[in-house]
Amino acid sequence: MTSANERHRPLQSGPCDECGQPIIWAYTANGNPMPVDAKPSDNGNVLLDARHPDHRGRPAAGVLGAQAAAGARDRGQELRTHHRLTCTHPERWARKTRKATR
Repeated sequence: MTSANERHRPLQSGPCDECGQPIIWAYTANGNPMPVDAKPSDNGNVLLDARHPDHRGRPAAGVLGAQAAAGARDRGQELRTHHRLTCTHPERWARKTRKATR
C-alpha cells in the first residue's frame, strides 16, 4: 500500500554506489541527506514525505520511534529502513563525528 504522503509525487530511486541496491535519497529535519532503502520494510522506522521536497526534489525523511512506527504501520503507512542497516558496506554510511574542541 502506498502512503498518502507518497501519492502526490513519485519517489525516485537509484542504485547504491557500494552495493547496487535501489535507494531513495531523502533529507532529514536538519537538512542532511539520508539514503533510504527503496523497498518498504515491515521493520522500517523511516517515513518518507514527498509532499515537501527539498531543492533537489528529495522527500523529507522522518525517523520514528517504536510506538510511532507501530502506529504508522497500523494506519497502512509504508516505512523504510536507513540504507546503512542493509548495505553490504555499512561503513560507507557511518556518521562522521567531529572531535570536540576546547
